[in-house]
Amino acid sequence: MAATASAPVRAVDAGKPVDVRVRQIICFLAGALAMELLVDQGEVRFYWTPLILGVTYLAAAIVGGRDGGHWSGATALTGWGLVVAYAGYERPQDIDISGLYILGIGVTFAVGAAVAARGWPISTVSLGITLGIVGGILAFSGKVDQFVDGRWYVYLLAAVAAANALAAAMALRRT
Repeated sequence: MAATASAPVRAVDAGKPVDVRVRQIICFLAGALAMELLVDQGEVRFYWTPLILGVTYLAAAIVGGRDGGHWSGATALTGWGLVVAYAGYERPQDIDISGLYILGIGVTFAVGAAVAARGWPISTVSLGITLGIVGGILAFSGKVDQFVDGRWYVYLLAAVAAANALAAAMALRRT
């Protein structure tokens, strides 16, 4: 069944094969390591963070296959990441950055919804929630220090890997 607003993909799929989870764990840990080495300790500017997160989720979605999950997060974070990286790298002076961010969220949602309409397992509800969360992070980044700390995103990716490891362990225990 295609993922749509009326038939969303479940956030947690207890029946996901353990080998898929293991491959996804490796992706999330690689993303955490990339964040640590490139952004937190390295020379890569913080504005690349959303794109690194998006590529990490995209890699996890790809290795999981069409039904392996993470497609909504991958779509939202990669689309958002492209806009933030462009704005950070180019520093365009002739356009309003707030408008650019809103445009990026709208285009990302439209692309995700179009791909979902073609049968890919992207929940438009999950896509919208993820985009709302990134907007909230941006809105409160001046008030919440963790939102502009690369290490915080390292911990988040490691937590996603740990949650997948726990789910894999539970699945192995059932067999």
